[in-house]
Amino acid sequence: MLIIAIHIRNLLPHWMLTIVFCCSAMLSVLAYAKPTPTQTEITRLQKLGESQPEQAIKQLQTLQQQLPIDAIQTDRRNLLLVQIPLYIDTGNKEQAKALIAGLMKIGNQFDDPVANIMAMNFQAKILQDEGKYGEGLAVIEQTFVSVKLSDDNLLINQVESRAGELYSLIGNFQTALQHQLSALNALDSIKENSWQSDLLRAKTLNSVGRLYLSLKDDDMALSYLAKARVLAQRLDAPALVASIANNNGYAYADLEQWTSAIAAYQESLFIARKVDNRAAEAKSLGNLADASLNQGNYSACVQYSQQSMDIAHKDGITITEGIAHLNLGVCRMYMGQVAKGVAEAKLGVDFVRKTNAKPVLEGMLSDLSKAYEKVGLYQDSLKILREKDQITSGLFQAARDRTIIEMKVHYDLTQRQKEIEKLEQKNTLQHVEIENKNLQRIISILTIIGIAATAIGLFLLYRKVRRSNQRLRAANLKLKYQSTRDPLTGLLNRRAFQNVMESFDQKTERRVADMNGLHDVLVLLDIDHFKYVNDTYGHPIGDVVLIELSKRLQNILREKDMLMRWGGEEFLIYLYRVPAEKVSQIIQRELAVVGGTPVKQNDVDDAIVPVTISAGYILMPLPGIGETALSWEKAMQLVDVALYMAKTNGRNQAIGVTSVKGSKEQINALIEGDLQGAVENGTVVLQRIAGPATEQKM
Repeated sequence: MLIIAIHIRNLLPHWMLTIVFCCSAMLSVLAYAKPTPTQTEITRLQKLGESQPEQAIKQLQTLQQQLPIDAIQTDRRNLLLVQIPLYIDTGNKEQAKALIAGLMKIGNQFDDPVANIMAMNFQAKILQDEGKYGEGLAVIEQTFVSVKLSDDNLLINQVESRAGELYSLIGNFQTALQHQLSALNALDSIKENSWQSDLLRAKTLNSVGRLYLSLKDDDMALSYLAKARVLAQRLDAPALVASIANNNGYAYADLEQWTSAIAAYQESLFIARKVDNRAAEAKSLGNLADASLNQGNYSACVQYSQQSMDIAHKDGITITEGIAHLNLGVCRMYMGQVAKGVAEAKLGVDFVRKTNAKPVLEGMLSDLSKAYEKVGLYQDSLKILREKDQITSGLFQAARDRTIIEMKVHYDLTQRQKEIEKLEQKNTLQHVEIENKNLQRIISILTIIGIAATAIGLFLLYRKVRRSNQRLRAANLKLKYQSTRDPLTGLLNRRAFQNVMESFDQKTERRVADMNGLHDVLVLLDIDHFKYVNDTYGHPIGDVVLIELSKRLQNILREKDMLMRWGGEEFLIYLYRVPAEKVSQIIQRELAVVGGTPVKQNDVDDAIVPVTISAGYILMPLPGIGETALSWEKAMQLVDVALYMAKTNGRNQAIGVTSVKGSKEQINALIEGDLQGAVENGTVVLQRIAGPATEQKM
């Protein structure tokens, strides 16, 4: 770890530190009122560094050697501020550390808090690249006292943005979002934008977009990334465009738009190699490996993973190296080299475990669990899945999620309000001119036709407003419908279900249901061998299967029940107030309506696709557990595991959690998601319902 020679907060008392900042600000104003030739050259080379870093480094070295002995302190400081990030991005960490020490020396010698703060900011960046997030946060937090006393908004932006990235990497999304919003607010406080402030704005928008990806909000992420890309391209900052392209690829991958994701990753790789940004190159190669893995191109996956690993290992980029090990291991497992692949994948996971990067670790464990299942290591898959669920639970607790969402909405509304105010100011001027002209006409007309004309005018105005309101209501209804519907099947989507459950008074409703011997039932369905259907018959036929099954299931449900497309080949059914003795009949009917009749490929010929489903379900409230003990989120976790058991024990069946019995400790373990353990110790009562007989072979 880089050692900080002197902490700013220990240099001077707060009142003296405030004086230092004020003096520094006054000197800065005097210095930049008329830039020196050196300052002008530094700015030119900073712009050059965004597109030609190696050339910029050479010219900066020459400029540093040519500095006169009596060069002003701000010239020496600003020269280092431009050089250090170029060395970090091109993988020359040792040279960067040497210059950071020089920057710290300037800060201590001239009582320059800007130099000290930026030195620690660069130290935190290096620690971040090395996966030492806790140490990086410890360094950056030492700057907060001094930053709060500063009115340098560019400085505030860089420190707040760095803190936001570090907190996001350890999964503290609420604090991360607070820092990123503070970073944007600092730039909004600048009265006159410059090239430097616009570049920082583009970088911060990129960071906010990446944070929204961690929050699983791909639409909002793509919105911020689009703003960042427009600004970065206007500034001719290709290295930043490469980073934005990588993040766009993440969003497209989450949406399973693999063609767009691969194109984004390839664009990022091309730019990164062109500008010699090794960190971006390693990350792009790793992302292409992941995309190749998902597309079944295992040889390409191995090649990309190895290239990414070599760069990341040499430059000490821990997270990227760990991901490369995992991708390489999973590819080898799928290629039949199971033992070798498992060892490689575990090595990658261990890399990331040491960094405490929980969001990254969650995704890696999810990929590893699927790989274990695919090669038949079901126990290992379930073990990894439990670890992944524990991390997910810690990252996305409902209370904290609500706070984050409120912060997001508040900031977005604030930004939109600012845009609206600007438009309103412009429109007001135009409106005033139009109103004045109209008023003159109206006065003339009123003088001639009197009250009758006034009545007609008011009526027309009223009708116009009413029509506008009607169109607005129709547009809002259309947007609301589209946001809660799956575009392929027309069913409700995951967001619609979450909205219903969040507004549903579960405690009151479940008490009434229990008193009348009724239960709500959550049923999670998954089409068996759906990948085989896509691979054999093609994705268009796969879509036909999804649409047909949604129609069949919808036809057998009551109006008060809910059928949703949960994602991919999964459907979720919410049965409202069903007698316990009727549940098995309903589940049996759902299995039969799907598996009993093959799906026709089209209406022209008799070509058919045999399809069955597996299901997991649970009663709510669950007999044996208090009415408030089991939330719907925890119930969904148990249903997911029940579905997993149904699929790993033969498919074409349903396994349901119908009641529990046992000690308080055993029931608590079940509530936390340990369904397999509850089955083994007899705590939970499961019901297995077989699907219809079929000759389907996969």
